[in-house]
Amino acid sequence: MNNLKTFLLKRPVVGSACLIAISLLLVLGIPYLLGSQPELKLIAKTSTRLLAAIAAAYLLWKMNWAWDAGLTRRPWRRRWWIAPLPMLAIVGINLLGVNWSKLAFTPTATAGWLGYNLSVGLFEELLLRGVCFCLLATAWRQRKNGLLLAAVTQGAIFGLLHLINLVHAPVLDTVSQTVYATLLGIGFAGMTVFCRSIWPAVMVHTAINLAGSMNSDLVPGAIQAEGSLEGYIVATVVILLVSALPGVWQLRKEQRALVGASA
Repeated sequence: MNNLKTFLLKRPVVGSACLIAISLLLVLGIPYLLGSQPELKLIAKTSTRLLAAIAAAYLLWKMNWAWDAGLTRRPWRRRWWIAPLPMLAIVGINLLGVNWSKLAFTPTATAGWLGYNLSVGLFEELLLRGVCFCLLATAWRQRKNGLLLAAVTQGAIFGLLHLINLVHAPVLDTVSQTVYATLLGIGFAGMTVFCRSIWPAVMVHTAINLAGSMNSDLVPGAIQAEGSLEGYIVATVVILLVSALPGVWQLRKEQRALVGASA
């Protein structure tokens, strides 16, 4: 484990890219090897993401980064709840588009909706803002604006890996996902350092996913609406304003505090 830690700290970008790529290969590939039934695939997707989240937490613990990454850190910042407030606007916007009259909270659909979105929030935050962001921030702690650089890098790596969706998804949808993932990654990194804990980011990430998937998961026979360039532009601006920009402010604020503490 020490050899792995040494390698990751010497090659933080390559290490982060490899960790993310391997994790995505596992969580996306394994479910398709276990059957073609939708219910079985959903169980497999949820299970693999939960197992990957546990593996990320174990890696943080073995490398003595659990506290630095905010996994076990106490206490949280006194007014930690301020940081998630801007991003809750995304939850509100998603809720405005819900077809409330046709929602069907059947036991199977509800369990799948809750379980899958929770597994995604845990997996992506523990891997990206836990392992990768902590790795990059640790490796670049002596650099000016090291926290911001680490946040942008982990967000960009994850965003760019979405380009693999070009093999089966439209270009516009894929590029939009790439931009969203990068901007949200910066926002969640800022939230993590401001709160001094990764758990608020897990909660907000899960809430955004839950609100955004209500129609597709809980409306029987729902058909995914086709996206438009105008809609994607508006969504990008909103995410920039409520996620990336507050995240940059939070990261710079924490960077100044670190510089002041070491002076």
